[in-house]
Amino acid sequence: AITSIHSVALAGETQTEVEAVRAPLDIGLLENEVGHAIAGLLGGRYLESYVTTIDYPGRVITLRAYPE
Repeated sequence: AITSIHSVALAGETQTEVEAVRAPLDIGLLENEVGHAIAGLLGGRYLESYVTTIDYPGRVITLRAYPE
């Protein structure tokens, strides 16, 4: 089901009324796998607004808005 999240804050930037998809996902299983709490998952609908760079060795994800 598609829903709307009031706001998403990431690295000091906040977006409001973000479209989201609810899925029957047991995040607890994923938390056990990675060893820490997970507040949520960002998917393609959110990430498509950004140039996304993943630095695997540095363990950093950089999101930059597309130039206007």
